[in-house]
Amino acid sequence: MTGWDLPGIGGLSRAYLSGQLTPSAVLDDTLARIATVDKELSSFVAIDADRAHRAAAAADAELKSARWRGPLHGVPIAVKELFPARAPDYGEDVRHRLEGGRSIDLGAYFAACDRRRHLVAALDDALASVDVLLTPVNPGTPPQRSDPDHVIAPDGTRQPFRDVIMGYTVPQNLAGVPTVTICAGADELGLPCGIQLTAARGHELSALQLAEVLDREMRDRGSGTW
Repeated sequence: MTGWDLPGIGGLSRAYLSGQLTPSAVLDDTLARIATVDKELSSFVAIDADRAHRAAAAADAELKSARWRGPLHGVPIAVKELFPARAPDYGEDVRHRLEGGRSIDLGAYFAACDRRRHLVAALDDALASVDVLLTPVNPGTPPQRSDPDHVIAPDGTRQPFRDVIMGYTVPQNLAGVPTVTICAGADELGLPCGIQLTAARGHELSALQLAEVLDREMRDRGSGTW
């Protein structure tokens, strides 16, 4: 089994365990495919073939000894390297956050994971007795093209857009719950305002259906136009 017929990660694991494929054979095929198509795509900045071959050989030996480490055992991987190699391509706010992330140690990371678990539990509790949570996307005027990284906060001050909006949108992302955003009319400057409907985990259809109904009702009443 070679070329574009290679299975996904689950299929590779099954093929390794059955002896149908080996990590070394899959790696050879992967490198051959990269050599064939990457001349036009230029997707890879660097390829550590020697290290990959050593890792594949080690995985071969482990699998022969019935030592299976999990679904990714022996699976070739590629790591995106857009930062810092292409740092100038990012906006100032994103670049600043990526640079800050490089200084986070394991203690801070595990503390953040713990806070995330508490957030997940709190949102799960809040959504247990309701169909959706209806919240604003942004507490003030949305950013304009002339100044996309800043907004005017409710107190009238100019503030970084991400600092203002992230408290309203990031919790849903961290908790992994479905959220739909729709237009809810316009502000005093005529700029569109958004609201978001957040449903419980696994209830994507509820969020979509209620968002559709609410969007249609607001359009019928003339408040959802833009």
